[in-house]
Amino acid sequence: KTDDVGEDGQGNAVFPIPGTDLQLVFPASAAKMLFPMLPVLGNPETRDAAMLQCPLGLLVLCAVEYNMYLQRATQLAEVPEKCIAEVLRAVPLHIIAGSRWPVFKMLDLPSSSMGSWAQTRHFWRSYSDLDGWRTDDLAPLGVGVSVPWHSWLEIRTNGYDIKPEMQAILSDRPPMLSNLIEALALAAWTSFVHDNWHELSGGIHVPSPRIRVCIVSHGFWRSMMLPTWAYWASLGFQAQVFVTMDRDTYDFCVQHNLICANGTASILHKYAFSSLALHLGVDVFYSDMDAIPVRHDFFNVTWFAKAPDETRQPDLVVTTHAFDCLNAGVWFARASSQTAGFFFRLTNFLYEHWYETDQRAFDYFAVGNISLSHDTSDWPR
Repeated sequence: KTDDVGEDGQGNAVFPIPGTDLQLVFPASAAKMLFPMLPVLGNPETRDAAMLQCPLGLLVLCAVEYNMYLQRATQLAEVPEKCIAEVLRAVPLHIIAGSRWPVFKMLDLPSSSMGSWAQTRHFWRSYSDLDGWRTDDLAPLGVGVSVPWHSWLEIRTNGYDIKPEMQAILSDRPPMLSNLIEALALAAWTSFVHDNWHELSGGIHVPSPRIRVCIVSHGFWRSMMLPTWAYWASLGFQAQVFVTMDRDTYDFCVQHNLICANGTASILHKYAFSSLALHLGVDVFYSDMDAIPVRHDFFNVTWFAKAPDETRQPDLVVTTHAFDCLNAGVWFARASSQTAGFFFRLTNFLYEHWYETDQRAFDYFAVGNISLSHDTSDWPR
């Protein structure tokens, strides 16, 4: 509402965000442009009228609002997102392309982290659609049901076998799921046979295999796969799964005899594969390609940390950027029903609410200290 706009005493316009204690502050020059927008964006009737009078102008206004909310107020992003979708459905593409409105520039702003309107949500945010997946494929035996690894995998010194019961479950599931479980089985075998984290633990009994998961795309990051693997292996950690985002990177990974999982172009694979592993009794340490430990006791700190009450080991160990901002790029999750359910719900939420960034959602699901686009107050914490 225009009446709610104030000034901060320095010539800047202050826009309260409805339903929150947050404010958006703009220089006076920008406010002159934004003032005429407010009556249009804030009122469904005027929005409908604008759709009839100037749909491309409305599209740009909704894109401006959408980009503002994506920065710090994603709980408000759904309304302008629907506005954008309605205009794009109603106006032929050749009319949009031939106009002088900066439509594609505005719609491309969030594409680096959230996908592009030129691509479909099913491509960009997919951990499933291109291969016919369902969300419950990440939880083969039920959501939040974490089974012991030896219930589906038999490990020997000279090899391993996926048990017939699991083979039967996989028989009517998408081929990509079999590829991920094969990678998981090889990593679990490598963890037990080749890695020395039993020695790193100081003799503490660890019942589950522990693997490192890393997501990798083309170009520079593909070239980092071998030195990254070698560095972690030198620390005694060979059980590393590279979840690839394109076919060429997958082929490169296989060519160099690494443990490879085939995926599509989606950041969600880091959570999808982790959800699958935790449901199947495998502990997961995830780190981005550019995360390198510098402490010699890194594994003891992360894998064998004590919970605050010191009576058990924590389910989830997470690094921070600063203060209470969690780092979604480095964390360790112990296989349990709690962590399996946590990552399943997180992955499913990000798939359904594709404009949310995974960093914000991870922070919210773990500690609940920020807001999201939908009311989740009744969800289990």
